[in-house]
Amino acid sequence: MAIKFVYPYMQSLAQGDELKNSIRSICKHVKFDFDIVLLGDSPKWYNGLHIPTDQVRGMRFAKCFDITNKLLHLFESDIVEDEFIYMYDDIYMISDVSMDDFRKIVAMEKYEPGRKVKGASANWQALFDNTFGELSLPLMYNYETHLPRLLKKSWLRLIVKSYNLYKKPMLFNTLYFNEFYDKPDVVLTELNEIKAGVYKVMTTDQIEKLCTGKKFLNHSENTYNDKMVRFLNDRFKEKSKFEV
Repeated sequence: MAIKFVYPYMQSLAQGDELKNSIRSICKHVKFDFDIVLLGDSPKWYNGLHIPTDQVRGMRFAKCFDITNKLLHLFESDIVEDEFIYMYDDIYMISDVSMDDFRKIVAMEKYEPGRKVKGASANWQALFDNTFGELSLPLMYNYETHLPRLLKKSWLRLIVKSYNLYKKPMLFNTLYFNEFYDKPDVVLTELNEIKAGVYKVMTTDQIEKLCTGKKFLNHSENTYNDKMVRFLNDRFKEKSKFEV
């Protein structure tokens, strides 16, 4: 059975063709049976599986509650089986990947009390603090890596219900992996052989060099510029079967 890559998607937040290139990267580099599901909005060019949801906007932590709303729709849908891969439209496969690459449990860092996340907004820092305050375990890890995540709907439903994410804004990835796994297989701040993260402005050549030997690429909103667009368009020229 083909595993589903599930993208939570809000058209109004798109800067360009991030989603299209992300899906093209999956088609180019994923070496097992898969399908694509959009959770939320669906752009006109997309012709794959889709679970529509209403947007949650106009309130503090709206993005966080919007994700919870999307997850609730996911739980009720028969389109996606229990095990699926949670994606983002600004993540790209940049070399061939197998299921083993998605089964690795990857953390950003070990949590240190009072940790202030460099460059984080006040809202994101509040989410970070809320999450670890509620977890309150002897040993905890930050799992906000912005990488694809192999998840189980049944486990994720327990997290949403147990932590009351309908009303309490928190980071569900960090809750999920701290609750269901004792420790990660990889901690990126200790050894990063898989992710190229572009969080400052780079030339196309610099992006290419950073990606050498890595599996996944992620960029921030402010680094999705003409250099990044050129790099992605050169890498992923071939139209995917999910495009009209």
